[in-house]
Amino acid sequence: MRKTFEVVDDFHPNPTAVRARALAGDPAGVDADSLSRVAAVLGAAPDRIALGPDAGRVVHRGADVPADERPRTDPAEWVAVVCLSATPPPGAGISLWRAHPESGDWFESAFVPLRFNRAVLLRAASVRRGLTAGFGLEPADGWLCQEYDFDLRPVAERAEEGNGRAK
Repeated sequence: MRKTFEVVDDFHPNPTAVRARALAGDPAGVDADSLSRVAAVLGAAPDRIALGPDAGRVVHRGADVPADERPRTDPAEWVAVVCLSATPPPGAGISLWRAHPESGDWFESAFVPLRFNRAVLLRAASVRRGLTAGFGLEPADGWLCQEYDFDLRPVAERAEEGNGRAK
């Protein structure tokens, strides 16, 4: 069975600095350590990860934006969401949704509680995500996260020459 989501606590080695840059409006981007960490969790080499055009973006949602009423669709095969909210409210998290194979209706298949510096990697091609309400209006107390969207490049075919097989 293929992985559909993974949870990684203590994702960034220095999450306070990443949060401070996000609050200052500095686009975080993707650093080599984060990329390597994502690749390791998925059991892939870092060079197999093809980042989306705005991977590493910082997302802020205030209380004026309610919980998602229906699952969100992400443009890439995978998405990683790293919580940068210092103290997420009780019950805050990411709901993972699947379509029922027969009816096509969406149902919540898993819920991941949020905590500071927790990353949720999900196979957006298989599950959708929804966010909970309960955050404040300002970046300091609102939903604050860093998102990476990416695809995994296929493993290159081995050339017949030099692979150790007798000809």
